[in-house]
Amino acid sequence: MAEAWIRMRGSLLTNPRVIAMARLLLVDPDFLEWYGNDGVTQESSRGVTMRHVTVVTRVTVGALVPLWTMVNECAAHDGVLRDATLFEVDAMAGVPGFGKAMRDTGWLDELPDGGVRFPNFFEHNTVQESRSTGAKSGSQRSKEYRERKKEKGGDSPRSQSQNSSRDGVTEKSDASRDGVTTEKSREEKSNNPSSLRSEGEGADTPPPPAPAKPRRAKGEARPLSAYLVECRTAGVKPIPDDHAVRRWAQDAGIAPEMLQIAWVQFRERYTEGEKGKRKRYIDWPSHFATAVKGNWFKLWFLGESGVVWTSGGLMHKQALDAHIASKQQGSGHAPE
Repeated sequence: MAEAWIRMRGSLLTNPRVIAMARLLLVDPDFLEWYGNDGVTQESSRGVTMRHVTVVTRVTVGALVPLWTMVNECAAHDGVLRDATLFEVDAMAGVPGFGKAMRDTGWLDELPDGGVRFPNFFEHNTVQESRSTGAKSGSQRSKEYRERKKEKGGDSPRSQSQNSSRDGVTEKSDASRDGVTTEKSREEKSNNPSSLRSEGEGADTPPPPAPAKPRRAKGEARPLSAYLVECRTAGVKPIPDDHAVRRWAQDAGIAPEMLQIAWVQFRERYTEGEKGKRKRYIDWPSHFATAVKGNWFKLWFLGESGVVWTSGGLMHKQALDAHIASKQQGSGHAPE
């Protein structure tokens, strides 16, 4: 299957809406914390603002590529993502505050009944479903190419005579080849006693049917609560020790304690939230890995000394530490 593609204008970097989004992001506290540049303030001079706008416009264009690609694949024909909010838009773009900036510049509408709409998106792109059903096969394209070539070249008298003579030679050679093949087949049968069958010895018996290939069972999508029950029954961790997300977090400088807080937030979202409880996935560990790599819960950011806690991350850590201490005190065990 061909990779999904979208149209991106070459002048997108200087598009007024992209520049407006960059200016809006530079006054967004969540973006500034993610951006990690202490030289940007809301009271900065015009020179400082212009320097950072140039950088953030490129961040904006880079974030639009994965976001618009996902819209092109998942949105309905009216350009609506039914279950998405500004939070999901930020996660798809990989930039905090991105959805709000798109909304304020007119590239995104929040719907009162839930979901977001990307107005006029499909004036420049084709929804994935329509593109798949309307795509031409390779044989269709080859046939159309031959027809265009035939119409362009025409059938001149010379080409007709060449074709007729060539067809005559082909017919003669085919006939002689068929005669040789038939005679050779007869000789092989006469020299091979095992190929001779007498009447009543299965001469008309059809060959046995080929055995059917076993179909591989596919995983079943289920809510996170059901997946956790399966793990407890099997005596395994929901996120195995050898899962790729643990190695990725270690390489990225994310501490195990941060990964633990991320799992607690992930578990609460999909086991306690009304919307999250309705979600069903086949591979929950991979879905958790997506949340970690996208920093969905804004628990950390990259500082001068490496990956450090955000203020929200420290609050979640403090709440978890207090909960663990309370359980240890109630059970009579001193904290380790």
